[in-house]
This record gives sequence, structure tokens and C-alpha cells, in this order.
Amino acid sequence: MKKLFILLIISSLCIVKATAQPTEKYNDAFLNDIVEIVTKSYQGTPKQALMIGIIQNGKNYVLPFGMVHKAERKVPDETDLFELGTASVLFTSTLLEQLVQESYISTDSITACKFSQKIDVEKVMEDDYENIIQEKIFQTLEMKSTTTKISQHKKYLVLDGHDAKGRKIKNRKRSESGIITTTEDMLKFVKANLNIDYNKVSDALLAAQQPNSHVVKKGSCSILNWNSRIEKTTADDQEVLWMSGGNKGFHTYISLLKNDNTGIVLLSNSAKSTDELGKEIITYFLKMNNTFAKNQTIIIPN
Repeated sequence: MKKLFILLIISSLCIVKATAQPTEKYNDAFLNDIVEIVTKSYQGTPKQALMIGIIQNGKNYVLPFGMVHKAERKVPDETDLFELGTASVLFTSTLLEQLVQESYISTDSITACKFSQKIDVEKVMEDDYENIIQEKIFQTLEMKSTTTKISQHKKYLVLDGHDAKGRKIKNRKRSESGIITTTEDMLKFVKANLNIDYNKVSDALLAAQQPNSHVVKKGSCSILNWNSRIEKTTADDQEVLWMSGGNKGFHTYISLLKNDNTGIVLLSNSAKSTDELGKEIITYFLKMNNTFAKNQTIIIPN
């Protein structure tokens, strides 16, 4: 993925890595359609880094767009570090549900204010938030590059953030509760939420998927859990789970089609929203999976 015109399949990770070039043809035809959707959305190639991770029927795909360093012509890859910004609350929600599962806290104690939740969690667990979420969530899901705290000597590994107009953000103070992660790790989180492989946080992930469960609306506090909407198809009604957020230099969009074992994550080092692009990609998968379902012939043996 360091070169621009290579399709590389790594079987050990079951990840198809493909560079996002409009002229490239991929073995999985839908990847070409995703490239076309992105290039139309951006009227060309994004100037900043944009990573799109896809899980489709248990197989992982990684599509890189844009450049990390224009001078070096470096294409982003699945190991580059992005900030999740306000989308970090999805992990806070999962952590709280896990602590409920383990009887450290009750459902009544969960409120909608992520800051107060963080303080409550540290008080209840008598530990630092980073240590708690590492033990309860990140380590379980083997999200080895994900953290809320980046060491001084690794700060340079986090991509530079840009505002919505593409201008590099300088001297920006990062939120202490914000999560730093990679596309590779986020695909592990998406896969876990699709319940492809059961693990000890699966019940907490499922609980966090219940829209606004255990949330007490308080002032202008954020809702933590996944958002949900129902899309009507000719095959059946499909629930779409999604979450988006960001900060002054990054934006994140995550969405699940659990009935179809499909999930996507968009990570960008630009504050420009990727919500509409993410919705368009999910709509594409809804139509593709619906067409596939309609064309199936069911043969009942005698």
C-alpha cells in the first residue's frame, strides 16, 4: 500500500488493501463502486488523508485516499493514527455497559455527560481512565494501537489535523478523553459489534447498540450510544446503526448493517464531515445486498 497501483492481499489478516485510484480495477467489483462514490463526493481525490475500512461477510477491506505527506507522496495506510474526537463517546458507552455487566455500576448511574462519566468511572474503579478502558475494551479486542494517551515520543505518529477548508491546524490542544486509533483497530471494533466472534465484551457491545439506552438527558450533554434508523427494502426492513463525530482537525463515521454482516468506518484528518459520504456508502450496500437477496433461488429438497 506504499505504492499507488498495487492490490495486495494479506491472507493472515484477511484484509484486502487497495489504493484508491479511479482507474484501478479490483477483484471485488464493489470496491470500484466505492472508489467512484468517493471521487464523486470529493469531485476528485481528497486532499487530506481519508481511510475507509469495510467488513463485508467476514472479509476486511481497506481503501486509502488522499495523501499523508504531499512532498513524499505518501498514501495513508491502516496503521496511521487518527483522532476520533467526539466519536470517542461510543467507547465510553461500551465501557460503561461493560462495567454494568461486571456489576461495578448500575444502569441508573449512567448519565449522558461523558465528562462526569469519566470521573465516576475513575472513582468507582480507583484507577486512571486510560488503564480502565485498556483493560476492559482495547486489550480484549486486541486494539493494540488505540489509546487515550499518546507518549511524547509517539506524538509525531498522529496525523496532522486540518480544518474543514484543508488548512493544517497548528498548536491545537488535544482532548484528554479523546481516543487515538487506526483503521486496523477500528475494523476490529466494527467486527466485534457485528458479533462475528463472541468475546467477553460482546454483551456490552450489544447493550450499547440499543439506541439511547440508560441515557438520562441532561442539559446539552451528548448521547453516547449508537444512533439508529430503519431503512425499508424490498427484502425486509433493515436497521442501520451509526455514529459520527470529530474535532477541529479530524472526523469519524462508523456504521453497521448487522443483518448483512456489513460495517464501515471512515477516518479523516480533516474536520470536513464525512457523514453524507458514509451514508451514501451504507445506502450502496443496502441496495447491493437487497439485490442479491432478491436474486437468490431457494430450492427445497424433496
